[in-house]
Amino acid sequence: MKKTFLTLLCTLPIAVFAQQNYTLTGKIGRLHTPATVYLLHQDDNKIITDSAKMVNGSFTFKGRVDEPVSARLIVNHTGRGMNKQQTDMLNLYLEPGVITIQSADSAVHATIGGSKLNTANMQLQKSMEPISRKEKILYADYLAATSEQRQSKEFMAGIEMRDEAIEAEKSVVLKSFIKSNPSSFLSLAILKSIANTSTDVSDLESTFNTLSPALHSTTSGREFAQAINLMKATEIGSVAPDFTMND
Repeated sequence: MKKTFLTLLCTLPIAVFAQQNYTLTGKIGRLHTPATVYLLHQDDNKIITDSAKMVNGSFTFKGRVDEPVSARLIVNHTGRGMNKQQTDMLNLYLEPGVITIQSADSAVHATIGGSKLNTANMQLQKSMEPISRKEKILYADYLAATSEQRQSKEFMAGIEMRDEAIEAEKSVVLKSFIKSNPSSFLSLAILKSIANTSTDVSDLESTFNTLSPALHSTTSGREFAQAINLMKATEIGSVAPDFTMND
């Protein structure tokens, strides 16, 4: 069975580095208890969920990380817990230091301060907005199609062609960011996301090699290098390494 890059990463031994403190403080409008804010992130391949009650819109989270990790902030305005329909959320990175979140009304409209990584990510997402709009239009067109249309080879070929064009446009923007920011942890995070859908190991390796030595020495950088080596070793004509993966 073909293994994704993400699956390969999950099979690798995890190196342990000294962790550093982060503090996430926020103020979203004047929300008050029972309004609850949740912070979700991954640690050692496990989803960690923390929560805090809001007092006059304010909340605080504290924790430790050994390198920046992606996270999601979710606000439930009624205090009834998280649910699949929850839409008031904000994606961000947790990194050592003090991170601030400010918004007049909701998490989805919040701005992030005190973090160069999050500032860079917000700027990148801003530049990706035209592409995101195309993705939403494509998805809406697919949902609006009848069952007969979805069974049509011509219709689905058109959908796939548009999707491929969008992905190609997105790839150009993301690779341009990586080239311009070889020392940003965000570049490594972007490359990992690209690797999950790419089968071009040579391209992944050459792009990875353009990143700074400091990124190569991080936990994620070391794991990425190991995963690249595993992918190269299992290519056609190569001898498979001695390792076990779960389906």
